[in-house]
Amino acid sequence: MLSVEQKFRKEIEVEQLWAVTEHGGYVFASMLLVSSTLVFGLWTSASHERLVFWFASLTVINLLKWIALHYYYHHKSRLLINLSEFKRVTLVFALLTGLCWCWCVVWFLAPSQSGNALLIGMTVSIEIIGAMLTWTSYVPAIIAISLPPAIPLISGLFLEGTPIFIASAMILAILTCFGVTSSKRLSGTHRQALLLNFENVLLRQESEEKSLLLETTLENMRQGICMSDDDDRLRMWNQQFVHMIGDAGTQVKTGAMLSTVFAAANPPILLNHKIRSEHRLPTGQVFEIQQAEMTEGGRVLTFTNITELTYRQEALKKSPQRSRTRQRR
Repeated sequence: MLSVEQKFRKEIEVEQLWAVTEHGGYVFASMLLVSSTLVFGLWTSASHERLVFWFASLTVINLLKWIALHYYYHHKSRLLINLSEFKRVTLVFALLTGLCWCWCVVWFLAPSQSGNALLIGMTVSIEIIGAMLTWTSYVPAIIAISLPPAIPLISGLFLEGTPIFIASAMILAILTCFGVTSSKRLSGTHRQALLLNFENVLLRQESEEKSLLLETTLENMRQGICMSDDDDRLRMWNQQFVHMIGDAGTQVKTGAMLSTVFAAANPPILLNHKIRSEHRLPTGQVFEIQQAEMTEGGRVLTFTNITELTYRQEALKKSPQRSRTRQRR
């Protein structure tokens, strides 16, 4: 059995990864545009067969990845049940994407041609930034996409030996490392924010459940009960209280002065500072009223129907008097 914290963390991770699945179509379209632009730029200087093969391979991989993400987007329960399966699928597609971009660098990079190096360097940088923005919640996918093309590109530029190529290689290396570490930190921040949100939801649910339980308990009590704040304004009551005070029940509402409500009763309810008192309605019903002061201000009053008990006690008091009267006769 998972603890509450473990369950929260799993649900948070699911939410983070599921949010990525919503952008599968956007990722596919943007990578299609970037890769086709790269093919256009290399068409006059690279092998057409290799370009077509590379472009077709990358497009198929991205299309299958989009289909997988689309499936999980519409089957979130599957993601919740088997999160490790989604991670494996995602990591496989990320690795295939990274290897495909690695082929691009190995096959088409020509550092001696400044335009070629600039075009491929910019394209790989865009791919790394895109991976960082898309897979912030799953760092292994960022690594799988970024490192395969970044390593040969950085090596190729660095081996040229000129300051401009060495600086370019260092900038690309910094970008790759920055992308991985920043994504990890951003993911942690996002996860913490989601954890706080989940905790707030749980606390709200618990509060609602307790309020419902309290309301159910109060409504099923035989006693009438009400509570006022430190200004003696009504804050809580049950229906038995409303019925027991007779016509004054129409005055009951949140914020109503308790003294005003009691004054509207027939006869008026006079409590003063007594802990216990009795109230008799014109119908003959008798209620015992008990009040207790609260430490934070306000008071709680309970109304108990003691009609039968009162009449029984009065009958017992009259019995000796009747006996003595008969004896005298």
